Amino acid sequence: MGRVLTSPIPPINTKGYENLMENAASDSFDLYSGLFMYDKNAMEELERLDLAFEALKKELFGHLHDLTAPSSDAIKSQNN
Repeated sequence: MGRVLTSPIPPINTKGYENLMENAASDSFDLYSGLFMYDKNAMEELERLDLAFEALKKELFGHLHDLTAPSSDAIKSQNN
């Protein structure tokens, strides 16, 4: 996760993000490769991570739709 999040570094971040970067950004690719190669649960964890990202994207896009879609009151006033 840390390797993905550090490229590029966002212009706005939080203390939690900075802490994550301190803890994970300097980990080597060899570490991640080893964890993937020798952890029998790696594929399941990757799948769960993918599902979590998809759920987060759906939730974020749902909120975006709520902000950009006209409200039912606005539609009623346009029709009158």
